[in-house]
Amino acid sequence: MNEVIKFDQEQKLVFGWANIIKDEDGEVYVDSQGDFIDDIGQLEKAAYDYVLHSRNGAEMHINQNVARVVESFVVTPDKLEALGLVSKSDSVPAGWWIGFKVDDDSVWEKVKDGSYSGFSVHGKGQRELVDMEMLEVGKAISEKDEKKLKRHSKHHTPGHIKDMRKRILSGKTFNQAHIESQKAVGKGAGKDKIGMVMREFYAKKLKNAQGKIVTDRGQAMAIAIAQSKKKVSKRLKNPKGGLTAAGRAHFKRTEGANLKPGVKGAANTPEKMRRKGSFLTRFYTNPSGPMKKPNGEPTRLALAANAWGEPVPKNRSDAAKLAAKGRRMLERYQNVKKDLTPGDVHVETLIGNSNKKKKKKKKVVAGVYKAKPVPTKPKLWASALAEARAKFNVYPSAYANAWAAKRYKSKGGTWKMGKK
Repeated sequence: MNEVIKFDQEQKLVFGWANIIKDEDGEVYVDSQGDFIDDIGQLEKAAYDYVLHSRNGAEMHINQNVARVVESFVVTPDKLEALGLVSKSDSVPAGWWIGFKVDDDSVWEKVKDGSYSGFSVHGKGQRELVDMEMLEVGKAISEKDEKKLKRHSKHHTPGHIKDMRKRILSGKTFNQAHIESQKAVGKGAGKDKIGMVMREFYAKKLKNAQGKIVTDRGQAMAIAIAQSKKKVSKRLKNPKGGLTAAGRAHFKRTEGANLKPGVKGAANTPEKMRRKGSFLTRFYTNPSGPMKKPNGEPTRLALAANAWGEPVPKNRSDAAKLAAKGRRMLERYQNVKKDLTPGDVHVETLIGNSNKKKKKKKKVVAGVYKAKPVPTKPKLWASALAEARAKFNVYPSAYANAWAAKRYKSKGGTWKMGKK
């Protein structure tokens, strides 16, 4: 909180510092919460935004509109120079000066009796942890190195960045600081694969694939990055094909992709038929690579079929069969989509585990309830089924039965619930 400097009792005006960046001695001003702002440009932007879009003075950040802004001035070295006050700059804090007209009588009484003795800025910001020992006034890292450190921080731990910053402030170049920090604290914590590999390199213990000690730092970094990616890849990819739940969550977070597990069971609904047919057609009509690695193991492309309940293709001929199966699924999906209308009764034939004796169960999905439908006109229903059998290549199927139900209904057939 910053103290009230002056107030006009007759006009109910009060003035003071809303925020101070540096005090009269040029020292960074840290508030009662341990926070500070070291960028006058950001403070100036926030002050302008407040005057343009708010101007509201609140009591204890709760009771709104108890005062109105009448004065706002962000003190910067450029403005002091323009005003001819350069000689005064050493005795004037850098910060935001503000004035309010207090409209609420009860609040004004508290200002007069000293209950309210300062201003507190309310807003949103992003906190960054800062080592106060490194906060040297008048000595800052160049803008170029700051940008490098920011990019660097995406792949290095805070401890590494902190150590690099200290070394740069002491006069080291960016590359010198990086190498020295790498030797001192490593690139990351003990569990960081890149940091572990680089520490091995500096200890002259890192070996390449041929078993020779790596002496080139660039080669060491390439090995470290490759191993780090391999570690992440293992966590995201299912070794049997497809992505893990963590992998799907990763791509949703990083790319916004809404990925779902593959359809492993029977594709007995329009949605499942569409998804599985689309996958098989896209992946295996014109495969983007081989089905086997040089050592004979299946590639990730081939293993993807396993994630959808299909046999892993061994060659392009097998891939072509999967693509053809996908096209047939899409064709049946389009037929059902064309024949069905909202509200139709779907009669689905569910097939049990293929390893066991196949059992057929009938269920009706109508709205939100399940029951066994019994046709009121058995002969008409038998005729509709016969037409469906002749029309569809695959029978029985959910789509053939759905078409038969629609056909039966169009000829005046109805259903009743009960045992057949």
